[in-house]
Amino acid sequence: MESLLDLLSPMRSPFSRTRAEVDEPVEDQGEPTSPRPRETSTKPENRVEPVQLVSLEGTRFQVHEKALEVLRGAEGDVAVVSCCGRSRQGKSFLLNVLLRKMFEIGDHETFDGFRTSGSTEPCTKGLYLWPEPLTGTKDGRKLSVFFLDSEGVDAYDQTATYSAEVFSMAVLLSSVFVYNSVGAIDESAIDKLSLVCELTRLIKGRPSDADEMPSLVWLLRDFFLDFDGEGGAAGYLETALAPRGSSRGGGHRDEIRDAVKSLFPVRDCVAVARPHNEERKLRRLADLPVSGLRREFRDGVEKVYQKILDRVRPKRFGDRRLDGPMLADLVRVYAESINEGAVPTIATAWEGVARAQCEKAAGLARAKYRDKLEAAPAARAEEAELQRRHRAATDAALAVFDESCAGGKELRSGRRAALVAELEDYFEGYKARRYLEAEISCLSRLRDAEARAKEIATSGGDLTAFVASFSEEYAQQQEGLSKSDLLCKFLVTCVGLAAQDGGRRAREAEEREQRISRLREKHAKEIVKKEAALSCLKEVMSAETQHVRIRLNREEAKNKRLSKKVSALQAQLESTTSNVQYTSDIVEKWAKEAKEATRTPPKPQVSQCEDAEVSSDTSSPAKLLCSKFKSTSIRDITNY
Repeated sequence: MESLLDLLSPMRSPFSRTRAEVDEPVEDQGEPTSPRPRETSTKPENRVEPVQLVSLEGTRFQVHEKALEVLRGAEGDVAVVSCCGRSRQGKSFLLNVLLRKMFEIGDHETFDGFRTSGSTEPCTKGLYLWPEPLTGTKDGRKLSVFFLDSEGVDAYDQTATYSAEVFSMAVLLSSVFVYNSVGAIDESAIDKLSLVCELTRLIKGRPSDADEMPSLVWLLRDFFLDFDGEGGAAGYLETALAPRGSSRGGGHRDEIRDAVKSLFPVRDCVAVARPHNEERKLRRLADLPVSGLRREFRDGVEKVYQKILDRVRPKRFGDRRLDGPMLADLVRVYAESINEGAVPTIATAWEGVARAQCEKAAGLARAKYRDKLEAAPAARAEEAELQRRHRAATDAALAVFDESCAGGKELRSGRRAALVAELEDYFEGYKARRYLEAEISCLSRLRDAEARAKEIATSGGDLTAFVASFSEEYAQQQEGLSKSDLLCKFLVTCVGLAAQDGGRRAREAEEREQRISRLREKHAKEIVKKEAALSCLKEVMSAETQHVRIRLNREEAKNKRLSKKVSALQAQLESTTSNVQYTSDIVEKWAKEAKEATRTPPKPQVSQCEDAEVSSDTSSPAKLLCSKFKSTSIRDITNY
């Protein structure tokens, strides 16, 4: 089987992603990458099974919440491909083959798909939804395509009303409506679409409702004929739907044909051969691999696949594309309308969905407004600043509302005006709350300042400087309508504190003066006492001074006498020194002479006469010295 990427082209296909990329984010719209093999598992918890969207419980349609959650979780715009037709003609099997092809599930991989059976007992009851959408892009926007399997109409266990209701819900929810029929288009096949006439009557509404109707792909099953003329299968369908004129029964038949063409202005036709030639295997088609089916059948499925890709568009009403939550609401509205016996017109159903969507958009807008209005930092509690923040938040909220709302101009404009009124009411409450918060902040700040002012007044500090500095900071930092009034009250309180402080200071000044007066008297007495003591001290000092002077005079006279004695002693000492020097000179001279005398050789003995002459000469010093020191050596004489 050819790859899905080989079948998609940028001009024809709305998808740029493969089944293997369903769970991956769309990063760009560049060249597609090679698909990954789909992981398979036989574990029951990993199997994907269809979920029932609508079922008949008693006489009322029941919408299943699990299927609605699947729709609500869809990303981007949504489209629905449904397959309807008579009972037991292979609708579920055809959808399974298409799912295998679109999701590139190979023959060797397990895939249960929608429930099928080879018996006469119908398998599908109500509407079943395949929970995994085929995701891709269409016109640059993300698109999720769901596949819907419908219960066969005209079954033996159905009523005509039930068939019409199931058929109508499938048509109303579809973007591409595949009508499955067996064989050629004949009057019998067209007569089977008498249900469409009833459907057209049920969903009557505005002329523009045709814009919201799905594209029709009429599928001719087990077809083996050749097409005559031009246009192939599409031309064959147009020929079959052409008016038959005034022939017998032609008026009624033309009404059916006109109803089909009116209900499906965009239509096409595809012929598909029988999937297998053996009847035994036809009863077990679900057990056969796709490669085991006839080549002609696979080629026909390929054409159906291409037609679906060509025709699929986001489900829309007017200029509004539906997303998953809106489609889920639409299912619920249709079911409730049918249960209540009302006519499920597109206009009324869409109006209900649009109103619900407008309410959701209003809720998102209110949330956006609150986020913008109360964003940090909080707006100052001043009228100009609050109004500026209110306008910016309102613009952001209305942008969210305009982007998310749905419905006609009248509905949107009315809900928009109501939203603006709601935002104004919320703003008034927010403004009152901000003013109250600002007043509480001012009161807290002034309470602390008043306590500080009392401390300053009590301690005798500079209260005026404190009040001036605090008033300047208060005016810059505080906000609110009552901040000036509260500041005035604070200043009045400070004036009272200043007056109290002035009286206290006057009393303290008087007490200081009294203490100073007493200290002056005490000081004067002490001064008198100190002056008397000083006078006595002066007298004593005068007497002591006189006595000292007398003593000094006596010492001076004594010193003079001692000076004279010293002078006499000095003169005497000088005289003695002179005598000693003189004596020393004489002794030195004598010593020299004695030394010379010792060096004279011995003289010959002389006569006693001579000796007598010598001894008689005692007048010279040497002779005297020798006579005095006859027994003394020269050294002793010198030392002496």
